[in-house]
Parts: sequence; C-alpha cells; structure tokens
Amino acid sequence: MAEAIWYVYLLECATGRIYTGVSPRPAVRLTTHRKGRGALFTRINEPQRLLAAKPFPGKRQALQ
Repeated sequence: MAEAIWYVYLLECATGRIYTGVSPRPAVRLTTHRKGRGALFTRINEPQRLLAAKPFPGKRQALQ
C-alpha cells in the first residue's frame, strides 16, 4: 500500500512567530491548532494563517 503524501507546513502566529509542523492534511491541522488542540506552542501563540505547505512522499521524508 502506498503511503500518503505528507506536508511540512508553516503557520504564522499572532505574535509574529512561525510554527513548523508535519501533517498529511495541513488545512485540517490549522483548524485543530486554532481550536487550542495540538501543540503547546500554538496554544500560546495563536496561529493566524497557513504560510506554506511543501509535499513529501511520506511522513519519514517530511520529518527529515
């Protein structure tokens, strides 16, 4: 079975900081972050928008 496409994504936060994460669905993950779930960093630094998302053939490659 083929592995799903994974993305490295960048979120701009209200504090001006940039958060980097990996997910197969970055837009859904942004919604999760906005709801206060997920990373502690994004609970403290409210994410405003998705800056970029770069696809990789799998999770391992995205994490590297």
